[in-house]
Amino acid sequence: MVLNMEYVPELLVLAETLSYTETARRLHMSHSAVSRHVDAVERALGARLFNRTTRKVELTDAGRAVIADFSAMQAHYTHVLDELGRLAEDVPVIRLSCPDFWIPCYLEPLLAFLSLEQSALRVKLESNPPVVGLSAVEEGRCDLAFGIGLPTELKPPMNMRLFLRERIVATIHEDNALAGCETLALEQLAGEPLVVLDDRAEGFSRMNEEILRFFEASVVCVTRG
Repeated sequence: MVLNMEYVPELLVLAETLSYTETARRLHMSHSAVSRHVDAVERALGARLFNRTTRKVELTDAGRAVIADFSAMQAHYTHVLDELGRLAEDVPVIRLSCPDFWIPCYLEPLLAFLSLEQSALRVKLESNPPVVGLSAVEEGRCDLAFGIGLPTELKPPMNMRLFLRERIVATIHEDNALAGCETLALEQLAGEPLVVLDDRAEGFSRMNEEILRFFEASVVCVTRG
């Protein structure tokens, strides 16, 4: 199993707070998403990093070793990016942050457009979870971040703009009164039972988490092995 490096910032926050609830709050994520990502890292490494009970969370010996290495990696990665930026100070740079699963569909066309319109412009692209990209913009390490499920109120001088809208396809039984509608608003589906199929791959689940919260009371999760 391949280790998803996007989850490293979540591990670092969890190691600091020793609280899934606080980690989820800081990163603007759901508690279940944090837990799922930590489990994925532990499966990829083949070792338990955190001991979890109903009362407390503790780092294991393996966890302390891994967190120390991940912290060093994160610091070194930031240093390398800073050094590369210093060496290319004579070329205008726009720094972008985007989740890796958005890059082929959304960022590649945008970068192709920029390369045609501004041939002297250099683009520095980082693959980060949305909340990490937001922090990078807030701290001045990034110019523009793309994401979904971010806070609606941002600290000045940051601001948010709609980049695109995605269509959601709903499968409804033919006897349902809504079946004849070509388009529906989310509010119209709020009282309908939904089935979410999960093939245990990450896929678009991170993008869909915010949407699924809208239907939290009526969602039935079905897992396929």
